[in-house]
Amino acid sequence: MNKKSDAKLDREGTFVPALLYGRLKDVNLEQRTAKLVRYPDDHVPLSFDADLDDEMVRNEDRQYIEVSGHGIINENDRWEIVYAKGINHNRDGGFDLEAFLDNPNPKIFDPDNMTTINMTDEEWELFESAFRGSRED
Repeated sequence: MNKKSDAKLDREGTFVPALLYGRLKDVNLEQRTAKLVRYPDDHVPLSFDADLDDEMVRNEDRQYIEVSGHGIINENDRWEIVYAKGINHNRDGGFDLEAFLDNPNPKIFDPDNMTTINMTDEEWELFESAFRGSRED
């Protein structure tokens, strides 16, 4: 059961865009609800449509996901509820083993096929001093 109609709107009476990051917990497909845990004690209630069922189950308990949608902010400036419209399970969230293993043509480092440049000692010293100088600025 989706409880969109039971929720209060924010102070201005409108839904606001939401882009949140955290760990997905307590996915309930019957009620289409879940929690997004953002800090040890802070969580945001989520509601979602049937088209996100598979994504929700697949991403439950992942360390880091991105949830986009729209939501309601209460008088304490906290999310009362967010209606999820999309999930990205690896938005800058580190290495994704499943994606790596599913890639039929992974990029493999080949030290014999590296692009290199040849510099004289003088050219190298000029480059290095310019590089170090830019870091000090």
